[in-house]
Amino acid sequence: MKKYLLPLAIAFTVLLNTSCSKETVINFQDDSAYEIGSIEAEAGADNQVDIEKAILELTNEHRLAMNSNTLSFSPAAYEEANKHTDYMISKGKLSHDKFQERAYKISTKVKVKQVAENVARHYDTAQEAFEHWLGSPDHRRSIEGNYTHTAISVKVDKNGKFYFTQLFYR
Repeated sequence: MKKYLLPLAIAFTVLLNTSCSKETVINFQDDSAYEIGSIEAEAGADNQVDIEKAILELTNEHRLAMNSNTLSFSPAAYEEANKHTDYMISKGKLSHDKFQERAYKISTKVKVKQVAENVARHYDTAQEAFEHWLGSPDHRRSIEGNYTHTAISVKVDKNGKFYFTQLFYR
């Protein structure tokens, strides 16, 4: 596993610095990678919980339209998504910092084979954030991927701007 960490760290750094949309894959069975994405956004709705529920509904409606399974809400993923959204707000930026740690923490609570993450900020509505994710091949891959569970955290920073973290796993 350790022999994969340096190349993964280098690849992730290159992707992070050259593209708005990021993806790396870690499969917990064979140490190959994990899927992630990132996107910037803009804010404005009142109720974060309503936005979280709306993104879950949009995700499942999209998956049903593709004849795919719907995703179940995961309290374990929600806990980690909330912590990461708080972290991004504290830093004032989007990030996938400590993604492996989040994925590991989820794996200590539920059995997982693969974890993915999409992040966003500054979107006004669930629909806007979701449509931007669908417009990115990396984010779409997470939304449409072979996952069984998800959780979405939406929080507001001190300037009233929304931050989003959606975690997926199977």
